[in-house]
Amino acid sequence: MATSIEIVVGTYEEFLLGYRIRPSRSNNRKYDMYQSFSTHSHTSSIRCLASNGKYVASGGCDDRICVYDLEARKEVEDLYIHDGTVNSIQFVPDCSYLISCGADGKMVFTKTSNWKIDRVFEKAHKGSPVNYVSVHSSGKLALSIGNDKILRTWNLINGRQAFATSLKNNKALGNSLEFVIWSISGEYFLVAGKDTVEVWSTEKAEVISTKKCESEPTSICWITDTDILVGMENGKLLFFNWEDENEEATMCEIYDNRVKAMKYHDGYLTTASSKGELNLWKVIIDEKVEIEMICGIDIGCRLTCLDVIDLSKIGIIKEVKEEDGDEDMPLKKTDVKTFKTKGTVVVEIDNDDDDYDILITSKASKKRQHEGSSTKKKPKTPINNKRKSVRLSNGFVEEDC
Repeated sequence: MATSIEIVVGTYEEFLLGYRIRPSRSNNRKYDMYQSFSTHSHTSSIRCLASNGKYVASGGCDDRICVYDLEARKEVEDLYIHDGTVNSIQFVPDCSYLISCGADGKMVFTKTSNWKIDRVFEKAHKGSPVNYVSVHSSGKLALSIGNDKILRTWNLINGRQAFATSLKNNKALGNSLEFVIWSISGEYFLVAGKDTVEVWSTEKAEVISTKKCESEPTSICWITDTDILVGMENGKLLFFNWEDENEEATMCEIYDNRVKAMKYHDGYLTTASSKGELNLWKVIIDEKVEIEMICGIDIGCRLTCLDVIDLSKIGIIKEVKEEDGDEDMPLKKTDVKTFKTKGTVVVEIDNDDDDYDILITSKASKKRQHEGSSTKKKPKTPINNKRKSVRLSNGFVEEDC
């Protein structure tokens, strides 16, 4: 249900922001997106996010990993375990470990029970920066890629590298590999670089499908074990089913700049543009593919990463029963508390030339400290007041949001 999710985004301006969905009071929209929390724990841009249960972790260019408790609405740990930008972080499925990798070439396994380091691979990719890590749904395996263009498989049971596959001769992937992502079941995974997405079979350990993109892939997510969505540098979404080689890939343009991040969850797709547009879409897959924009907002900061948490599934709020089409449905109060922060954060934004001026005030009144930080910006027409038309395959959806 859209109203039970919380979207967490990281920004270039060092802020971690949360957004919730609620039934709209407007006559021409069903839902609105509103800010649920903000915090300023990092001292440089946020690079990656991961979540499991009530925990959310963010890694940044300040070499730090900050861990937050969504239920208590507070920061619970500040990890200084890397000597360079944290490029990727992942919780194992049972949330017993947090795996991180970075520009320093390290892969670090941190216990979540006490947030202490359990194991460090100082040169996981022979000293090259490690770009991405992905954990298998069983929690027994992990994949990593780095600037050395080696795909490495890690045995998480004994904490050792199991296999190493060289992709140096694969010119289609370019000089840098950006993504390696397991499918939902873990029977497949994909590798992406330059303008190409490769689908691999876990059992065969070989490429079973290749898809060329018209622009560089900047974000990727699995919808099913065969359906894949690719967000690209040119602001377009590419949808394809790797099993059906004869089916033409479908495409739509949702932004006029890069699709910076996206996440699929339970029939909904959350996307973010590099200029600060955050949108929630309903995904319909039948004989044709359609996406319908549910709601959106222009944050006013440059977005770098996002994650989606279903609060009802982890017991933070009760699931709200939505009455489809009932625009008079009252707003629901939840048990979610606002984040407690130490100071006031004020963001002053001048979008005329895409320059962002940030003023951070460390001192605050007792009242402001109690209420938490606030984020202010100049008035700007929100994206959810614009009319969006999206064409995918033979389907055409037009929605007022």
